[in-house]
Amino acid sequence: MVAPISAAGIELGDFLARAGMDGADLGLSRPIAQVIEALAVAAIDISKVVARGPLGGTLGSSTGAVNADGDLQTTLDAVANRRILDALQATPTAYFASEEEDTILTLDAHAPLAVAVDPLDGSSNIDVNVSIGTIFSIYPVAPAGATASFFR
Repeated sequence: MVAPISAAGIELGDFLARAGMDGADLGLSRPIAQVIEALAVAAIDISKVVARGPLGGTLGSSTGAVNADGDLQTTLDAVANRRILDALQATPTAYFASEEEDTILTLDAHAPLAVAVDPLDGSSNIDVNVSIGTIFSIYPVAPAGATASFFR
């Protein structure tokens, strides 16, 4: 269970329930809501790291690694990826595909969902104070496994 996340007087979990996320479409509504809540918690955590700016260290410096798109990975990329991966560990996520990972990771092979993320889109621009954000997709697991769950 994640901590309540609220804005404008309504908690995210309540909003997801009111929006029908507690319904029965293929039995995936509640698992999707759990993943969205975990991603929101990770996003709040990442925003706290970003808000520290230079006080947080050299987050814009390169780790020396190159991500799946061929971009130099920054320290902040690695931090954001780790925070999201950690948050998804407690959710019904079977597969995790990230721009910052070389391969698709299996979190729980029996879970119903596959999550793809760019943990910190725009991170190459953080030193010049340009907008950054997290992009994600949630898919039902394909019977053919990890790769088929993302490449449809």
